[in-house]
Amino acid sequence: MKKHTKVFLDYWGYIREDIIPCFGCDKGQAVDVHHLERRQAGGNKKGDKDVPSNLIGLCRSCHTRADENKDYNELMKDKLREKILRRTYGW
Repeated sequence: MKKHTKVFLDYWGYIREDIIPCFGCDKGQAVDVHHLERRQAGGNKKGDKDVPSNLIGLCRSCHTRADENKDYNELMKDKLREKILRRTYGW
């Protein structure tokens, strides 16, 4: 298992076998863990981009959109921030 996938699963309390809803559309199944900020963008080999605040579970369609559309990727950043706040503060 890739490090970023393990970080994502551990943070959200999932196991590999779970069916995880897409954090983007809430309709599909999250099959990919997407880096909101690319690892190449200032990251290093130690994986400093592999942190929960940079990782979002997406279905294939949302993942493709996030990769191709900067505005959609920004929307995913906002959705992830909200999910983290809800988890942290029990909102």
